[in-house]
Amino acid sequence: MTVYEMGIIYSGVPLVYKSYDEGKRFDPVLRSGFITALNTFASEAFSDEIEAFSMKKYNVVLLSHQVSQGEPGKILIIYAIGDKKLNKKVVTKALKSVLNAFLTKYVGFELTSIDNRDFEEFETEFDKLMGDITKDPRDRLRSVF
Repeated sequence: MTVYEMGIIYSGVPLVYKSYDEGKRFDPVLRSGFITALNTFASEAFSDEIEAFSMKKYNVVLLSHQVSQGEPGKILIIYAIGDKKLNKKVVTKALKSVLNAFLTKYVGFELTSIDNRDFEEFETEFDKLMGDITKDPRDRLRSVF
């Protein structure tokens, strides 16, 4: 189980993004739009949330949080993309820690003009809160010895 990438999205805009897979770089704006569109579709069409979905090579785990009560679309989404062995329970627990840390650090944040540079420093929190699930299993083994 390895997390390749994670990020935080607010109303479709990427606030923080981190890739743990050096060989792959994706456009965070495109990724955020895709994840937001899926989440909005689930909400509008089924009055439900997407917690996870699978693709041929990847599993994606999402955690959504309504930022402003009564204001539709003010959703904070934290996501993790990993390999097919990604354990939803383990990753969801880690994402909850990330969400709590983000909301604590940026309590009552209001985004009138979004400048994701304001959130760049939070990238280091990903490493602390996600632990070794962002590492390849071989790297985890090497760190033991």
